[in-house]
Amino acid sequence: MTIPRWRWRWFGRYGVGKRIRLPYTRKIIDAIHSGELLTANYKKTEVFGLEIPTEIDGVPSEILDPINTVSACALALTTSRHQSV
Repeated sequence: MTIPRWRWRWFGRYGVGKRIRLPYTRKIIDAIHSGELLTANYKKTEVFGLEIPTEIDGVPSEILDPINTVSACALALTTSRHQSV
């Protein structure tokens, strides 16, 4: 049986960016194991409707929402909204 290894989440578009700091990754994993995420507040992403936690103790909330970590993506999304109106 093969168990998939934890994959690092990257900030930024392909080829550009950096990894989430290890202490934040550990806090996210701890929140999963402790059940903290069962009582967390969530918001839905606009594009796919995924629910993401709005805060995890010890983790900056801006890194939890991928749209905040990719400036080019945020710009494209904002531009497409204005063009479709």
